[in-house]
Amino acid sequence: MRRVKFISLCCLSGLLCFGSIPFSGVAFGEVKTFNVTASYDFSGPYADIMKNSSNAQKIIFAWWNQEVGKGLGVQLDLKGYDFRYDATITASKWPGVLSGDKPIAHLGIGGPDVAALMKRLPNDKVPLFLATGTYGFIWGPGFWVFNARPTYWHEAAGFYKYMYDKQFKRKIRIALINTQGIPAYEEFVTASKKYAAEAADAVVEVVGVEWVPLRPVDLTSQIARLVKEKPDFIDVYANTPQVIATLRALQTLNKQIPIRMSSHNGIEVSAKALGNLKDFEGCYDSYSLRPALDHSVPAYEIFSKYKDQIDKEADYNGAAVQAMMNATMVFRAVERVIKSKGTEAVNGENLYNSMFEVNTTSAQLLGLSNDQYFTRERPFPAKNLACMGTTVKNGKQVLVSKEWMPIPEVPKW
Repeated sequence: MRRVKFISLCCLSGLLCFGSIPFSGVAFGEVKTFNVTASYDFSGPYADIMKNSSNAQKIIFAWWNQEVGKGLGVQLDLKGYDFRYDATITASKWPGVLSGDKPIAHLGIGGPDVAALMKRLPNDKVPLFLATGTYGFIWGPGFWVFNARPTYWHEAAGFYKYMYDKQFKRKIRIALINTQGIPAYEEFVTASKKYAAEAADAVVEVVGVEWVPLRPVDLTSQIARLVKEKPDFIDVYANTPQVIATLRALQTLNKQIPIRMSSHNGIEVSAKALGNLKDFEGCYDSYSLRPALDHSVPAYEIFSKYKDQIDKEADYNGAAVQAMMNATMVFRAVERVIKSKGTEAVNGENLYNSMFEVNTTSAQLLGLSNDQYFTRERPFPAKNLACMGTTVKNGKQVLVSKEWMPIPEVPKW
């Protein structure tokens, strides 16, 4: 198994401690160490962003160990493994990780973690934390999975509701680009159609769907068919190549229809792939995390003050925000367990049970998320659902709104 080596997490002092709790009965000088494992992908589809993502987690662990854990007599050791964003590899390597590290929590990066681990985690007593959108196939009770974000359609619906209220005042016509054969992608179409047809206060209607290759070369004919339906937005949820192909097709057709994207294929990522932000003028993305371009939050301050200890070249970008988000969820769970039961009680089962019927505020989450409130009925927050978004205006990426945009009720599909 490829083990990712991490540097020592000894850190500077003096940074304001956000969300810390009082010292809890540990003898002076005594430190208890617990392991938190993480899935990485240094040799698969997300290898290009994984260095920065893993660096961001090292940064936030360094901060917590120095500014919070030190006062509690606790250190959390981050141990990462390259699972290549592959469910088969994750499933085959997990027993060794479990027995070797005895983690109190695992930090996932996406669907392969959920698919490989969701059925065995209740027996393993290790909760899984993710900062990706939730997949519909896990929308139900009993899983030891905690998603910082609701489903990807929730995040789209929140944006469209905001645009409905602020601009359209009528149902918004959306067309969809997607790929068949990948359930996590296909369900976005299923969810959007069910919402449009069944939600009492639906703000969209789906006027067309084009199923295209995962990495299309040209989408001019498909986009031309969608244009005839006069959509207000073309929603491209799957990946960056489809975003770029859609944009190029619109340019070829001389049509200006805004594209809405998610986080994993959003403006920041797609503009970097294309090499030109200005081509995304008037386009949008939306997701239930604070966009990286917003530097007003505590997470950015922590990242800036600690990054030189880990990697001076580390960027505060979307990948960094996601990596810091699920780590912060673990920190708050650890703090709750120590506060109520003491350091001896820090284990996976107690972390899992500490997550329910507790409102964790945006401030406690370092501004990266809206307030979070979990119940045992589903793996994403049951209250306070909201998203944020960005757009390109006059050649610059800016926030759609400085405030969280509430997400409407979405029927389960």
